[in-house]
Amino acid sequence: MSTHLTFPGFHGIWEFDMPAAGEDTKSLTNVWKKTNEQQLFNELEDEYGFPRATCRSLVQLMHEFLEEN
Repeated sequence: MSTHLTFPGFHGIWEFDMPAAGEDTKSLTNVWKKTNEQQLFNELEDEYGFPRATCRSLVQLMHEFLEEN
């Protein structure tokens, strides 16, 4: 049986279910990580004009560096 905390009355980005304590939070961590990786990718592509392949490589290198440290 899954228990979620819900934030009724809030709209937009705040309208979501959040796992209660003790539930699988790995999926939230993965979503957060992927969102940040995508944000970094977009920043490198849009703000610095790097090609998409370079952005993918840089994001992967930074991800590996953070995992090791």
